[in-house]
Amino acid sequence: MIRTIVVLILTAYAGVVFAHSFYPQECCSGADCDVLASSRVQITPAGYVIDGRETIPFPLAKWSPDENYHGCFPKAMMGKVGCFWAPQRAY
Repeated sequence: MIRTIVVLILTAYAGVVFAHSFYPQECCSGADCDVLASSRVQITPAGYVIDGRETIPFPLAKWSPDENYHGCFPKAMMGKVGCFWAPQRAY
């Protein structure tokens, strides 16, 4: 029983570690980045619009290794996106 609980905890922890493993320290300080729901991202001719208010030009978006959108919102930037990752898409 204890072995099963330990395996479940380690499995859950491994998913969290992977999610933060590719975020550079300068973007998130290990805490300010997370997966973004695709509903928060709109693709426009100018780039990715986050939450309807901030545009990330295509050349500034990094490729997401897990096919999800990710964003870093450092507290010092007061709600603005520090770094942004997007799934690869054919344009």
